[in-house]
Amino acid sequence: MERKSKAMAALACMALLALIGAGCARCTMVHAGQQEQAGQEQSESPEAATDEAKGSLEELLGSKWTSRDGKSAMSIVNGAFVERCGSNEEITYWTPEKTSADEGGFSESIWVSDSLTETQSPSIIRVDIADDGSLAATCDSFKLATSYVIDAPESAELSITGNVGYLASLANVDQAKIAECLQAHAGAKCPYAKAASWDGEIFIDANAERISSTFTLDDTRQIGVGYLKNFAAVCIAGLIIVILMIAFPLILGGIVGVNPGTGTSADAIANGLTYALQYLAMCILLILSLVKSGAWARDIVSGF
Repeated sequence: MERKSKAMAALACMALLALIGAGCARCTMVHAGQQEQAGQEQSESPEAATDEAKGSLEELLGSKWTSRDGKSAMSIVNGAFVERCGSNEEITYWTPEKTSADEGGFSESIWVSDSLTETQSPSIIRVDIADDGSLAATCDSFKLATSYVIDAPESAELSITGNVGYLASLANVDQAKIAECLQAHAGAKCPYAKAASWDGEIFIDANAERISSTFTLDDTRQIGVGYLKNFAAVCIAGLIIVILMIAFPLILGGIVGVNPGTGTSADAIANGLTYALQYLAMCILLILSLVKSGAWARDIVSGF
């Protein structure tokens, strides 16, 4: 039994390494596919690229949406749907595949997943255009609401911290121009950002006679935290699987010596049936635990 336990532990470790390796391979394949797609797009004419972008998720990047009941909000960023309801945040990662436009709007086939390391599944998002020009998005992959309505453009100003006046004097530009540039970038890339802080770094390109600098948006930090939580959930799920695979043969070994019996034939049959039922019950519990390991891991991470 000790050898069997060691063998099961070795198999569990190999399964965990295969899981991590599959996730890394998938990230590499996705990155390579994105580079190949970018190269193909650059070879097309500008007119073809513009027509393809019409009626697709690409032209909705940076937009804000609200559920019909007003309880949830969503933003569409590059490769992700970010949904919020109070302090709860859900991120669904998507990859576009094919768009079909019609008079009432467009439907786009996408591949979605809850994390960057999970296998993507097919889904469809539908965007309808109302008579007043507003948009309504419906997708079965949304988590906090079934459909969202696009928000009207907001005029809220972005709060900027740091010695931006010193940056403006060094770059010889108006401070209002810097604020305007940050406002436009935040509206397109991080629509839920409310503040931008200057990092205090300046990069000088003497050949191009250009000065550049970096700012940190508070919304970007939240998306990064969500990604780290998803990655931590995958690691915890793998740890749970390893523990289950190691504990399973040990528990079965304890079941064998629970009832030694009296040596009669009837007692032997009863012990055999009892052992078979206990073995079957343990196998069912093991399968259910392996299936629920991902949900347990997400529950653990969501508490932080």
